[in-house]
Amino acid sequence: MSLARGSADCIVGLGWGDEGKGRVVHKRARGYEICGRGNGGSNAGHTLVLKDGRKIVVHALPSGVVYPDKELYIGSGCVVNPIKVLAEIADLRANDIEVGDRLHISVLATTVTPLHVLEDKLTGAAIGTTGNGIGQAYTGKVMRSDELGLTNLRVSDVLSDPQRVKNLLHQRWSALKIAILEKYQALFILYCRKQESLKELSPDFALEAVEKQVLSDIDSFIESVKVMSRQGWLERNAGWMNSQLAKGKRVLGEGAQAIGIDVTYGVHPYVTSSNAGPGAVLVGMDVAPQFMGTVTGVIKAIASRVGNGPFVGEFGGEESEKYCAADPVPGRVVEQARYQIATLLRSKNPMEVGIALRMLGDEYGATTGRPRRLAPLNVHKLQQDVAIHGIDDIVITKLDRLADFSGAELWHGDIPVIAGYELGGEEIDYEPTTESELRQVVSRLELHPRFLKDISGITNSADLPLQAQAFVRAIAEKTRASISAVGVGPGRDQLLDWAA
Repeated sequence: MSLARGSADCIVGLGWGDEGKGRVVHKRARGYEICGRGNGGSNAGHTLVLKDGRKIVVHALPSGVVYPDKELYIGSGCVVNPIKVLAEIADLRANDIEVGDRLHISVLATTVTPLHVLEDKLTGAAIGTTGNGIGQAYTGKVMRSDELGLTNLRVSDVLSDPQRVKNLLHQRWSALKIAILEKYQALFILYCRKQESLKELSPDFALEAVEKQVLSDIDSFIESVKVMSRQGWLERNAGWMNSQLAKGKRVLGEGAQAIGIDVTYGVHPYVTSSNAGPGAVLVGMDVAPQFMGTVTGVIKAIASRVGNGPFVGEFGGEESEKYCAADPVPGRVVEQARYQIATLLRSKNPMEVGIALRMLGDEYGATTGRPRRLAPLNVHKLQQDVAIHGIDDIVITKLDRLADFSGAELWHGDIPVIAGYELGGEEIDYEPTTESELRQVVSRLELHPRFLKDISGITNSADLPLQAQAFVRAIAEKTRASISAVGVGPGRDQLLDWAA
C-alpha cells in the first residue's frame, strides 16, 4: 500500500519584510515534518520568542529549527554563506537548540563568498542593503562566468575542488583591490571609518589590513564548507525534497524578505535580489509543481520597511526616509533617550507620530537594528498582491499595536488604512512600478474606529473588541482572502486562530 502524497505549503511576507513570518512558521511548523527555505540568505532576520521568553533571531536557517523533530532544508534557490551558517548554528547551540543531523543544504545553492560581503559593504549603502553580499552572489549566479572563471560558485564547486576555488578567489581579490584603488577609493575610506580596527589607519595600511582579513576569510570560507560536509549537512541529491514529499511528508516553506521588495514586483533598485513570492520560494526549495499546497501571506496591521525607496503613505514621507537612513543609525536606544512618546502623540506632524508608533511597537530591524519606516496598512497594494500571488489566507500580525493610534491626535485617534491611490489627479487601480510614479502617488486614507483596550492578553479572537473584529473583517472583504490568524503580541501563544 503506497503512502499518501505529501504537500508543500508556503508562508510569505505581504509587506516589505519584518511582518512576523518567522513566528507564524514557528507556531505552524508543529504540523509538518520538514521546514525549508527557498530564497534569500543571511539577509533575512526572523525573531522568535521561545516559551521561556528568550528571543532568538535566525537568518539563514528555517525558523522550524527550534523544533528538534523537524528536518531542515535550504534549497537551491538560496545563497549560502558557509561561515555565517556555522556561526548561526553555534549561536543556536548556545541557546540549547541543536541542529544535529536534521539539516540538508542543497549543493546547488550559490555561495556567498567573503568578496561578495566586502563589495556589498562598499557599495550597498546607496540602496540600504544589509551588507551581507546577497546581491553580489545572485549577480554572479546570473552572470555564470567571466574572464577569470566561474562567477557562480555553488556549494558543489567548493566541495569538489577547494584548491581551484581558493585560487579563483585570490584572483578575484586582486581584481577587487585594483577596483578599490581606482574606482572605490571614496567608498573604501567611508568603509574604513566605520571599522574600529581600520579608522585610525592610513588608506594604504588599511588596505593591507583588509587584504590580510580577506585572505583569512577565504580560508575560513572553504573550511566551513568542509565542516558542513563532515557534519552530513550537504545534500547532493537534487530530488531529495520531492522524494520526501512522495513518501507523504508535509513540508512548510518559509519565504525570506517579502513581496514588496521582490526583485520583479518591487521598485528598482530598492529591492532584494531574489523573487519572494510563493511560486519562487517553492521552486527554490526544489519542490515539483504537483506537490504545491496552500499559500499563507503575513501582513502587519501597521506597515513597515527598512532601507531606502518609495513608501506610499509613510508617516513623515521623505523626511522619515532620510531620518531612518542617517549615519549613525538613530536606533532604539537613541530614540528612547531623545523622545517622549506622549509628547510625540500629541503632535500634528505625521513624522513625530510615526516615531512614537515605532517606539511603542519596537519597530527596529532584527538584522541591522535600523529604525523601520512606518505607514498605514496599504490595502490598495494588498489587494493586488493577494490576487497576483494566489494567497489563500492571511495572517495579520501586530493587531494589538492598532490601539496605539487611540492616543494620537492625528486622525482623531482612529485607525488609518490606505484604501486607494491617486496619480496625476486621477484615481488608479494598480500599483505603479517606477520610483518616480510611486513618489507622486497621493494615498486615500480610510479611517476605522479606534479601540482603547490592551488586547495582548486575549486568548480567543472572539473576545477581541468589536472595533478590532470589524477591522479584520474589512481586510478580508477588501482582499477576498480569508483571515486565518491574528497576532496580539510577540509570543507564539499570542498568535490567535481567527474565529470571530
